[in-house]
Amino acid sequence: MKSKVGIIGAGLGGLLAGVALAKKGYKVKIFERLHRAGGRFTNFEVKGFQLTTGALHMIPHGNNGPLARLLREVNANVKIFEAKPEGLFRVGGKDYTYAKVLNLFPLVERVKLSFILTYFKYGKGSDEILYNWLSKKLSHPLAFKITDSFCGWALSINSKQISTREFIAITKNIHKLRGPGIPQGGCKGVIDALVQRLTQLGGEILYKSEVEEILVEDNEAKKIVTNKEEHEFDVIISDIGPKRTLKLCGEENFPKS
Repeated sequence: MKSKVGIIGAGLGGLLAGVALAKKGYKVKIFERLHRAGGRFTNFEVKGFQLTTGALHMIPHGNNGPLARLLREVNANVKIFEAKPEGLFRVGGKDYTYAKVLNLFPLVERVKLSFILTYFKYGKGSDEILYNWLSKKLSHPLAFKITDSFCGWALSINSKQISTREFIAITKNIHKLRGPGIPQGGCKGVIDALVQRLTQLGGEILYKSEVEEILVEDNEAKKIVTNKEEHEFDVIISDIGPKRTLKLCGEENFPKS
């Protein structure tokens, strides 16, 4: 008998988990409170334009990245176009490539930047906040604007919210795996392919089915309770974030250490 898996949330993470498990032979059922799949990783049409629900229509590292690899592993039919150029910096209303944006800095700052960029490529970094680290080495405001722009694009944070170690890990991946790719059909193209693949593998998505509780017995998640009925599973996966998951399970089931 197939093991039954219940997944809460039909966003990108929930769908990837569901399709991967269905491919391995599990019986998968996904609960989604909205009328559609995708969460913050999809798009919808408004007056002929495709608007995203949150995520940018790009896949980290294109066909070389971890998401593209997972999509191939589960045989989801997604075409990814490599971004050329990989990225541009818009300064003062003009676009500059990675190489040309350095020419906007004075000679002394360019020399400093060359050493810093080399360190970002080969160094290890530390727990020191990136902004503080850069402040000791650079003074030109454009350097900090570009850094914050990059951090915002990559992680939705700024240079005061990330360590040099974390930042260097990201830049190394870009050097190794290259820049982003654009999925055909935008984010929704990825979601539609995963939904189609899940259906092919016998999985199911219950839309407009908000989960009210995860029943825990003997320290194990046993049942998913929706606004309609109870569903029992061998494995329960929540992809709605730790805070909402904790609330569904009940804080009493997670004693403080």
